[in-house]
Amino acid sequence: DASSAPLGADALIYHPYLNSTGVVSPIVHPAARGTLFGLTFNHTREHVVRAIFEGTAMAIHDCYQHLDLPVSEVILSGGGARNQFWSQMIADVTGKTIVVPEGEEFGARGACIVAALGVGLVERASEAVQRMVREQRRHSPDFAKHELYQETYALYRHLYGQFTDLWWERHRLQTTLEAKRPGT
Repeated sequence: DASSAPLGADALIYHPYLNSTGVVSPIVHPAARGTLFGLTFNHTREHVVRAIFEGTAMAIHDCYQHLDLPVSEVILSGGGARNQFWSQMIADVTGKTIVVPEGEEFGARGACIVAALGVGLVERASEAVQRMVREQRRHSPDFAKHELYQETYALYRHLYGQFTDLWWERHRLQTTLEAKRPGT
């Protein structure tokens, strides 16, 4: 569905702050919540799905923008990495090469890497990684799309800066509604 909507989802912006404890990276705000900004009657289901994909990619990009070190490649694993369209979108949004490794259960694989290092089967973690991790595919960024996404990202960041006080106001409203709910 997301691929049939245009890049930028016709200026529909999504913030993926769905955790009930707020967001901790790259900003810290315990009352932050997800937002779908700019929704109109002209937006379709496909626009909303694309905005969700793009908003999550923007959140990934936002984290890398706040790092104080150069990153040229990002390793993407887990359920989302199975989706080639989304993997490519993350490359386009971040401007970084996305590498998707073969396999599943990367937490267990990481534990094996640490164990191999701990028992002396390898001298360096990089050696264990080289032996145990294979690349399935990679996605190079389309820099024309990256430039377009930077305009969306600018609004994405501006919005969450504006929402800081509004998140607290929403939190207070939620608390009030819960306290005054009949039967509470």
